[in-house]
Amino acid sequence: MFYRMRFDGWIGGMLRISGLFSNTAESVNWWPAGSTARWVEWGKSQGLNPADAACLALAQTVAAKLGDADMDREDADQLLGAALLHARQNASREVHARLLEIITTLNHHKGESV
Repeated sequence: MFYRMRFDGWIGGMLRISGLFSNTAESVNWWPAGSTARWVEWGKSQGLNPADAACLALAQTVAAKLGDADMDREDADQLLGAALLHARQNASREVHARLLEIITTLNHHKGESV
């Protein structure tokens, strides 16, 4: 339970930092229903701390929403920027590197940069 609470806190913080949402309800509506439990389970299975798991979960969620054309590139860039800021300040070097790989892959597919 403690892991999930910390994970939720990190996700909420990154969503706030992105500046995309005017209130908590908007950010909660953006985050896919039921995905927190799946990401928490995944993070634990990978041996990640909640901050690292949240960073990668946000990046992968943005990638999935972009792939489904469920969000525009500008919004994705803001969210990925928030995840990158979080990774620089709070995540392990390994997770920071993985986040950069995700961003590079997205940029390669879209021909744009974050």
